[in-house]
Amino acid sequence: MPLPILTDLGLTNHEATAYELLLRMGESPVADLIKEMGVHSQIVYRALEGLEEKNLVMTSFRRHRKYVQAEDPTLLRRFEERKLQELDQVLPQLLSLKSNS
Repeated sequence: MPLPILTDLGLTNHEATAYELLLRMGESPVADLIKEMGVHSQIVYRALEGLEEKNLVMTSFRRHRKYVQAEDPTLLRRFEERKLQELDQVLPQLLSLKSNS
């Protein structure tokens, strides 16, 4: 079970699990992550795609194998700050929708 704060920040359960495992494992072949997670490989690849979109993992290829590595956890703060900035941009629109009751 991943740390609840990771899912609170918007990561799926599988993304949070993969991220935590990669922090512990360091740079690892995807096959090792699949083995550690104990779920179907497609689930792991989807989790990695989500983490890549959030810039929380780095990928590389060596000898025809894909390696992944978790980015520094301090990037989670930037991830949350971006979400807050997006909210700040749409907040005026949301407030204009509020009826004057």
